[in-house]
Amino acid sequence: MSDHQEPRPEGDSQRTSMLVPTIVLGVIAAFALIYLFFFQSDDRVLEPEPVSQPALSQPSPEPTPVPQPTLAPTVLPSVSAEPAPTPEPLPELNTSDQPLAKNLEDRGLGDLVVYLTPEEVIRKTARAVYSLSKGNVVQQYRPVNGPDSAFTATATGDTVTIENPRQKGEMTETPVYRLNEKNAERYTPLVNLLRTTDKGTLVSVYQRYYPLLQQAYQELGEGPADFHNVVLASLDSMINAPDPREEPKLIRTSVQYQFLKPEYEALPQAQKLMLRMGKMNRRVLVEELKTLRAALADAQIGSAASH
Repeated sequence: MSDHQEPRPEGDSQRTSMLVPTIVLGVIAAFALIYLFFFQSDDRVLEPEPVSQPALSQPSPEPTPVPQPTLAPTVLPSVSAEPAPTPEPLPELNTSDQPLAKNLEDRGLGDLVVYLTPEEVIRKTARAVYSLSKGNVVQQYRPVNGPDSAFTATATGDTVTIENPRQKGEMTETPVYRLNEKNAERYTPLVNLLRTTDKGTLVSVYQRYYPLLQQAYQELGEGPADFHNVVLASLDSMINAPDPREEPKLIRTSVQYQFLKPEYEALPQAQKLMLRMGKMNRRVLVEELKTLRAALADAQIGSAASH
């Protein structure tokens, strides 16, 4: 059996490798309501209860004591509650790259920062998530960098008869390929990054930068009004990818691989790329996405309604 590398110019490898870190950056809104509580101020004034002074008695020759008037209570100055800290203002969208990277590093997310592209991260994230919601992966606007290695497949030794892609109506024999372990290993670190990163920390970053994500999304002039709903739709697209018991077989047409089964080849691009990252990676990733999806549905980020 021999390993074959798919030529890099077609971009399938990079499109697949951008999927996981895009999710980490763009789909991180679980427990947002908890985060909001840290920025609610309490303006109530704490009033102490009146303090009464004990009655003073004076000597009297009479056997029966004479009651003395009670002194007026002394009222202490009111004490105001300490105001909640004011959040640091958001940067402008055009200058948000460095503040975002620093915010991620300050929160212990330096491992994520290394995947970010050097500019327009928030705008690219908005566009990438919108594309994912439609089942597409747009290489040109990816907000993150992926592994440098190319997608590879291994020949099984079998062949199959298909229509010649260069000559309609003519049949030809072509080798059958399978995914190899090296290909799956390229995505394991990215899947583990999502699995092990503290979700509460990720949520706080998403909530803080959501206004800029919404602004960047509105610039596109596409789809529903709320970017949060687009995030939910992108999760649905990936969660609903098929989970075959065995790794799908591939064939090669021209310079690209495609799935041998027509039903897999007809899937949206995002779901096809989910199949190509390997069964174990895919199953771990889907479980993480389900957890995020459930939390996001309850989070009510911005004005988005839960689904």
